[in-house]
Amino acid sequence: MEERHKKSKVVKEKTIGDLIFFGHKELINKASSRIEAEMLLSYVTKQNKLSLYQNWLNKVDRSSEFRYKQLLKKRAKGVPLSYLTNKREFFALSFFVNHHTLIPRHETEILVEETIAQIKKYPIQPVKLIEIGTGSGAISIALAYHCSDILIDALDISEKALEVAKENARNHHLLHRIHFFQSDLFSKVPEQRQYHFVVSNPPYIPNEQIPSLSKEVLSEPKIALDGGKDGLEVIRSLIHQSKQYLVPGGCLVFEIGYQQKQSALKLMKESGFTNLFAKDDLSGIPRIIGGFLLS
Repeated sequence: MEERHKKSKVVKEKTIGDLIFFGHKELINKASSRIEAEMLLSYVTKQNKLSLYQNWLNKVDRSSEFRYKQLLKKRAKGVPLSYLTNKREFFALSFFVNHHTLIPRHETEILVEETIAQIKKYPIQPVKLIEIGTGSGAISIALAYHCSDILIDALDISEKALEVAKENARNHHLLHRIHFFQSDLFSKVPEQRQYHFVVSNPPYIPNEQIPSLSKEVLSEPKIALDGGKDGLEVIRSLIHQSKQYLVPGGCLVFEIGYQQKQSALKLMKESGFTNLFAKDDLSGIPRIIGGFLLS
């Protein structure tokens, strides 16, 4: 009787090039499928893009290949790329992010740019600033990085988000310059505290629009998105409460959503703010509103 020997199937290890082509096909419905495939493979193999191409024919071990393919599946289902790699670039700085924080948008860089411009023109130095709803800490950290003598308090309602913010500040060696604490708007800020600037990227999406958002955006914390019935509920509170904590002549600057410019400017004017200003994003959409509290 002949013995039948089962030949074990030898699985060939894939090359970096093989896996980039595979990832591109898996993410074909994404606008930047090739770039995203490269970024995920860079993350898994701990190589930058240049190294990937220099090592195009190098084999990738099976465990890394498996992990890469798992990430591709999650990305194809709509999980944000930044949550998969725990990384986001903002204002030329790298930040750790996870599902406890909003992913910093490039549009929000305009808020940082405008705040820096206003700080440089401000007659009192050093400036004391508070950020409402810091999330990953990206705004406060970018401000501290570019304004060497600024004094910053940064708060958030989420303890988990604050853990992320502190980690980012530590990574950029700025933890000693930013005081993070938990608070719902100004609820835990001492009444006697005064600031020259209040800065915020508040929730501003009308709640009836939340269900229609993309899968990627819906992966982010709802509390950081939901601006109430008209999208202005948090903004109203922000404007009203800021008056108590701004010095005379202090500046409030914040991000707004689509078609909210006129409503936000009206709210600012009714609350006693003057020298109002607005800035558009690169798409020409009004993105930033600001003004100064009357003396």
